[in-house]
Amino acid sequence: MKTIGIAGCGLIGGSFAKAIKAKTDCRVLAFDQNESALCRAELEKAIDGRLDGNTLKTCDLVLVALPPRAVVPFLQKYAAKFKKNAVVIDCAGVKRTICPDAWQIAKEHHFLFIGGHPMAGKERSGFERASETLYNNASMLLVFEEIPQLAEVERIKKFFLSLGFGRVVTTTPEKHDRLIAYTSQLAHALSASFVQSPTADEHAGFSAGSFRDMIRVASVDPQLWSDLFLDNRDNLQREIHTLISRLAEFETVLQKNDREQLVELFKQGAKRKATIESLRAFREAKGK
Repeated sequence: MKTIGIAGCGLIGGSFAKAIKAKTDCRVLAFDQNESALCRAELEKAIDGRLDGNTLKTCDLVLVALPPRAVVPFLQKYAAKFKKNAVVIDCAGVKRTICPDAWQIAKEHHFLFIGGHPMAGKERSGFERASETLYNNASMLLVFEEIPQLAEVERIKKFFLSLGFGRVVTTTPEKHDRLIAYTSQLAHALSASFVQSPTADEHAGFSAGSFRDMIRVASVDPQLWSDLFLDNRDNLQREIHTLISRLAEFETVLQKNDREQLVELFKQGAKRKATIESLRAFREAKGK
């Protein structure tokens, strides 16, 4: 991959640009509606030029780091401009509302679309927070409609590993959205709810790591995360219902002043944590 285009030069796209320039010899072209972000990217030498309808034709790989509801419109607008057999990968946090339409557009215009999701981020967005190390040891999720030739898959995996990703995981749109509802979206809903307690106003001097961990992702982009939640509402509603049910167990035990059952609930949590950590370690070892 000699020339890489990046549509969207915020935290995710900007971090890709910085990592690519720092760790490969590829040429990077970028587009963003925020002119100041592009100017800053140029000043920091994170990009080599601008991505537009003309330069798009030169890109071997295009990373679409746009909000989820902007991905398909971007593909529709520029589909005829993509280089034949170019690889186009989005970076959005949902897949069922993007991949089917994107795959159809790709077929009609002879490029390869792969759903993508880098499992890394920060609570604040924008190019000014982008970092070449953001993806170090993170997972890169890839969603194929049909698995291409092995050599092409390995080339794509090798590229992402070269940027610092710890591993590349292939999945389906359905599995991606189901798991992300739990591992990412539920945590954001919980953080936004937790911080609403009136008691939070008095936390100074009474809070430590657990408090900071709980409120860290409460300051996310509300427009972006509203779209992510709504595009995956069935999975997220199920996870919220499950969490409410588990919290209700604690409430019931406290109402009954049942210390024995409270100890049991904590034991169940510790046991479950040990189990999922063992499963993760096993799967990671197996994948190496």
